[in-house]
Amino acid sequence: MQMQQQLTPHQQAQIQAQAQAQAQAQHNAVLQQQQMQQQQQMAAMHQQQQLQQQQHAQQMQLQQQQQHAAALHQQQQQQIQQQHSGMMMVQQPQQPPPPPPPHQQQPQFQPNPMGPPSRAGSVLVPPRPSATPQPQPQPQHVAPPPPPPHHQQQQQQQLRAMSSTPSSIQPPSHVPSLPYPHPLSASAKLFMVLADHSPPTPAVGKDMTHWSQMVLRHFLPNATLRYTTAPSSSSSAAAAAAAAAGQPQSTTRQFDLPSGFLPRYFWLHFALCGMSHMAFAVTSTPQEHELPTGSMVVTLPTCTLIQQFDGSVVVSYCALRVTFARDTNASGASSSPLMANPWKVEFWDLAVKRFDEAIDRAAIAKAVGAWTTAAEAYAAAVKRELAEMTPPTSATRTTRKRKKEEEEEAANLRTLPPPVPVPAMSVPEPVANENGVHVRLMRALEIADVVNCMKDIILYSQGMNLGALQTLQKMASLIDQQNGTAPPPPSSAAPNPHATVPPGPGVSTSSNPPSGATSTDQLRSDATSASSTPHMGSTPRLAEHSLGLMSPKGVANGTASPAGLGHVGQQGIGESGPGTPSRS
Repeated sequence: MQMQQQLTPHQQAQIQAQAQAQAQAQHNAVLQQQQMQQQQQMAAMHQQQQLQQQQHAQQMQLQQQQQHAAALHQQQQQQIQQQHSGMMMVQQPQQPPPPPPPHQQQPQFQPNPMGPPSRAGSVLVPPRPSATPQPQPQPQHVAPPPPPPHHQQQQQQQLRAMSSTPSSIQPPSHVPSLPYPHPLSASAKLFMVLADHSPPTPAVGKDMTHWSQMVLRHFLPNATLRYTTAPSSSSSAAAAAAAAAGQPQSTTRQFDLPSGFLPRYFWLHFALCGMSHMAFAVTSTPQEHELPTGSMVVTLPTCTLIQQFDGSVVVSYCALRVTFARDTNASGASSSPLMANPWKVEFWDLAVKRFDEAIDRAAIAKAVGAWTTAAEAYAAAVKRELAEMTPPTSATRTTRKRKKEEEEEAANLRTLPPPVPVPAMSVPEPVANENGVHVRLMRALEIADVVNCMKDIILYSQGMNLGALQTLQKMASLIDQQNGTAPPPPSSAAPNPHATVPPGPGVSTSSNPPSGATSTDQLRSDATSASSTPHMGSTPRLAEHSLGLMSPKGVANGTASPAGLGHVGQQGIGESGPGTPSRS
């Protein structure tokens, strides 16, 4: 009672509310238990009804089978009886049949339809005529011959099959299996390729063999990777800089890379750009549709490419479209479900919409702290100089004297030597340029794009063993012959593109230039410009000059090096050998 009196009304109300809540919870729990019990009872009753229905159906089926078996057995007995009756009527009366064994039961037969019997199941034999009377033999029942053994076995097997009632349909014991597991879909193959973009360690990312095996495993020999960079104003910093400079326009770059260059392309990220990790994050559902050629196109409307460097991370928001084709050169079907997949990449189109670069917070804090310390020192120095040059204030100064002193103070400030200047904030340099690509990787992509465009010229110069100038002149003349235009005289600087000559014998009149060839005017201008420059030597030197910039030293310093992205004649840049046509 004392404790109840000490409790306030608010506490009592809380206690009552808690008690009511507990009671309500217990009531709800009891109701849930009752509902669960009712549901279990209903489920048990339903199962029992189903079992009863199944048992009733089985009983009805068993009765029907038994009736059918009885009818069949009766019909067979009637046929056997008819056959036995016909055989007994044909026998002679002088030859009584042998008596049956005593232990054998005498079966009773139905009346014979052939004639009126004297006794059921028996035939009377007349006595033999003789001079002396002889006792009349007693009529004996003749047992029918047993049916053949094979008929008995067939009847027993039929009866056993009819009497057996299977409770359920048994599945077939042997199911034919495919020669190899079902191949993976194109979307699953895409996820496998995206997963292989992430090497387990940075050291593996710097291994060229790893990327060569990856490209060989997932890409066709004639595959192409198209990489479209982000617009130059896609990032917030670049947009602010463009707006401040009054340049609202944004530009993108597009590069088409052959399959032979792809191992070096992935290798450059880790070996040259200092990347430590690269991964794709799929943020949308892949969409598949099949082309009339049998290829499969998989589209990812949105995906994220995460590139991690030392102290910074570049996140690119992309759209991916991949075309898969079947590898006709694959040898046999493999037992592994992963290796049995026939899909390989034929065209890889990665378009970056925008990107963000994040810098380490510790580096920013360090730079801001150093700049703040320098700014405070600068402000203290300025304040100290002003205090030394400011005259003491006086209350008796007139307005004219005060103005004169202010003018002198301003003149002194203009002649004051500046204190120690504040150093600029040393923020880490961005690893990505305005298009979201590493500076060194962009240089490598530009060189690879130029070399890929010059692939036909390089291969032609190798096959014909000509120099750079001679190659351009020769290809220009070939294009003129195919287009049916007359080559200009050597002295003319501006050829007439409308001048035509009739084609000679054996010259094709096709108006389409060969794949990869440039226009006639462009080749002539290249030849003219090449004639005014020092001769570059043979075509291998031209190839080394173009390809050597792909080496780490060449990309970093802009110098040529023979140990570049690969010699002419390897896969990709100059894939074919001397004298063989290029693949476009």
